[in-house]
Amino acid sequence: LAGLRNVKIQFQNPRVGWILRLPPDNYMVTKNGGRDWTPHRPPTQPASMDDLLYLNAQDAWLAAGRVYHSIDGGISWKPSGPNPTLVEARYSVLQYVATEHLLIATGDQEIAFCKLSPAIPDGVRKPATLRFFH
Repeated sequence: LAGLRNVKIQFQNPRVGWILRLPPDNYMVTKNGGRDWTPHRPPTQPASMDDLLYLNAQDAWLAAGRVYHSIDGGISWKPSGPNPTLVEARYSVLQYVATEHLLIATGDQEIAFCKLSPAIPDGVRKPATLRFFH
């Protein structure tokens, strides 16, 4: 554990927060304001994470070269965006504009955005796909 570093600690609201770590073998999530932290593995092999964003306890986005989306709190992830076999830009920063329900991913060559549907009462959004533009 001597080589483990917490590189980003962020809370979306008073209950939901996360910690990105190096090396990126896992990240930590709390859903009760920091009383308990649960490790989650990123979907990439080898493990890699550039940015992580939880919009609520279930709806999460991860930038790890590609952009991934989870609707089950980070238990499972699906790539979002163009065909994963295509060569594409490397996305490393995520930003959410709450007033517009807009997710923005920026990378070395492109910017991607996704207009998200407002959260339904249980807090889960419909699955969404990023749209890419240069």
